Amino acid sequence: MGNFWNMATLALRCRSSSNICSSTLQPHVRLTGVDDNGVFMTLKAQPYPLEFCKAVANLITMAN
Repeated sequence: MGNFWNMATLALRCRSSSNICSSTLQPHVRLTGVDDNGVFMTLKAQPYPLEFCKAVANLITMAN
């Protein structure tokens, strides 16, 4: 369904060489291993951020 949407406006890339993200100004989190509670770090990062979901929804409504 989404193969033909132009999602270029959502493309953000970090251009930092440090541990701080150039897009969000937040520290990068390594997605390896588990946290102190035994939860995989990749599982914690799995949900899409709300702002990204809103931006995708906006693209969908503009495409129709």
